[in-house]
Amino acid sequence: RKAESLAAEKSADRREFRAEKEAFLHEIEVHRIELQIQNEELRRAQQEILASRNLYADLFEFAPVGYFILDRYFIIEHANLAAARILGVDRHRLSGRRFMSFVKHSDRESLFRSFSSRVEGPGRRCEATMHRPDGTRVYAELKISENAEVDAERYRIAVVDITARKQMEDELRRSRDELSQAVLSLNQRSE
Repeated sequence: RKAESLAAEKSADRREFRAEKEAFLHEIEVHRIELQIQNEELRRAQQEILASRNLYADLFEFAPVGYFILDRYFIIEHANLAAARILGVDRHRLSGRRFMSFVKHSDRESLFRSFSSRVEGPGRRCEATMHRPDGTRVYAELKISENAEVDAERYRIAVVDITARKQMEDELRRSRDELSQAVLSLNQRSE
């Protein structure tokens, strides 16, 4: 009887152990499936982030407008391909250089004012004469923006080369002056 009693206890212990083991295995299996689901969600989110990053990179890199990201000391941190083309410098040589070193001395003060201005709205605009290392002048329209919510320590600048427009304006001004001189000369002759 004692042996039967001990055998029955061991059998009950084994059944209890098996039940606990099966419950534990079931919990592990449920947890494994949850991890697989979370892993799939993370993979999907990672793919969406990667696609978004690639889209941003394409927009930034291949935009027809020059984009610069400057630190608070106006040192170039990033520049896109158009920015490098506008300045006539290899893009990898722009990082770490002072943005103002490309700006004509007489335009720097007004540009500094534009940087320090706290105008509300989408951004601040100004024009500046910039120069390339080869001495070529580039007339540029700059739109300066900063997003204090994201990063108050950086400036984003969009630069559009308006050299052709400025040259046409100068030509138009010269033609108008020549025409005025010709009319004045004709008026003097007729008197």
